[in-house]
Amino acid sequence: MKITEEMSKEAYLVARKVHQGEMARNEGIRDLVDRLGMNQGSATELVHKLGIMLEGSSYQRTMNYFTTEHYIQSIRVDFGEAAYRNALSALEKHLDYYDSLGQGRHVRLRALLKKAVVEFSNAPLYPDEIDTDEALVEGSKKTVSVNAYERNPEARRRCLQQFGYICSVCGIDFENAYGDIVSKTRNNGPLRGQIARNYRPLRHEHWATRVPE
Repeated sequence: MKITEEMSKEAYLVARKVHQGEMARNEGIRDLVDRLGMNQGSATELVHKLGIMLEGSSYQRTMNYFTTEHYIQSIRVDFGEAAYRNALSALEKHLDYYDSLGQGRHVRLRALLKKAVVEFSNAPLYPDEIDTDEALVEGSKKTVSVNAYERNPEARRRCLQQFGYICSVCGIDFENAYGDIVSKTRNNGPLRGQIARNYRPLRHEHWATRVPE
């Protein structure tokens, strides 16, 4: 029987459901037979054909021009470029098989394949298809902005004025041990043990020292 364009479109949709596990194969075939009046053989072939084309395998029974084109283009939309490449490969293997029979050539299908292959070859590269002839360079410089929080010099001055340079943990007197250089050091971290109780969060972002006036 003649496969109409409507039958081709519906057959692809059913075949896709079968392939994706949304419908059992026998259920899909029965649906095409009962709903569209398609014969059992054609329905079985069209449902089975999608899986073959997705694998890039050869097939023997020829689909008409519209059905072939519709399957190929729909595969590209629904399953991506790799599956589309497999579908073109399956069509090429089928045409080579048909030519080997010596019963003529499918001129229109050959033209369809040639056009599709040319368009596919000229398509822009996808992320997983890198041009190996292009030099790839790494190590370019970039500027990264970060937040830096400065100590409050007045808080430091009051802290040292109140508690001096003696560490409450080890008892070392930094001023006696190191001289005037200590007064020029910005970080009064060793004194935190003495004044930890006077630290408090400021706007949930910084720490400031509370020293009696």
